[in-house]
Amino acid sequence: MMNLPRPKTVGALACALALLAPYAPCYPEQPGSPSPSPYSTSSSVDWKARVLSIDIELDLAAAGLKLPGGRLSAERMIERDLPSLAKDAVFALQADSYRRIEDAAMDGTFGSEALVALAGLARAERSSFSKDMRKFLSTYTLSLDAVASLFLSGASPAPIRAPLESRPTRDYSGIVIYAKGSLPVHGEYVEGSARPCLFPRVYDSEMSLVLDRSLVLPDALAEGGVLGYASAVGVEAGERVGSDPMRVMALELFGDARTDFVISREDALRILSSAPNRELLRAGKVVVVY
Repeated sequence: MMNLPRPKTVGALACALALLAPYAPCYPEQPGSPSPSPYSTSSSVDWKARVLSIDIELDLAAAGLKLPGGRLSAERMIERDLPSLAKDAVFALQADSYRRIEDAAMDGTFGSEALVALAGLARAERSSFSKDMRKFLSTYTLSLDAVASLFLSGASPAPIRAPLESRPTRDYSGIVIYAKGSLPVHGEYVEGSARPCLFPRVYDSEMSLVLDRSLVLPDALAEGGVLGYASAVGVEAGERVGSDPMRVMALELFGDARTDFVISREDALRILSSAPNRELLRAGKVVVVY
């Protein structure tokens, strides 16, 4: 039996698309046949720097633009159409273990006006003509923290309580979770590799929640998310976790998108048994090496 979309889902998506409609790319129509878009786009995500990059190519002839005065017109045209051009790249971002941004837009997690406003936060990094002068190339970047702000209400975080069964521990400057290579997926007879997302979670081996966005201070979420990602504990990671971090191993991955991490119960208790270490979680002083 087919599962039909709920009215709320259809309404939210329709509203989002309606708001994006005024920003749909405009270009001259060719008589007798639909005009192809003069744009082509690609995107990439740097989860370590927390930046989404969007590369845009504008075919000058298809857009009806001519040199030498085409540069300013091309820049203005791309700026006008940026909300529509950036939509697919933003929608494809993984929000958490089971949703992309597109799914969150469809289920009404945030207002569709916020999606349109995101384009205004994109930053033009560089622009140039192609070598053959037939295309105008632009790169825009958008902070992942700006995208994550769609989900943040400013509510106070939930408390992180001391465990009933404590463990001897000491205070650390941060927490590093090693999740490199292939790891077992909790509840499944398969292995997978960790995938970054905007709001990852950390569990212990008894599947008690250790960290998620509901536990992190709003300022920390706005400035760097639940945790950071790194390929090694170097200078960049050290800025987040300090010079004396607690180092733990991820035992398993969890979630449909392999975005969540399972650490041992003992390691979780070593973190939670210290009030300063609990504050590290609240401040987002956590880095996953993957």
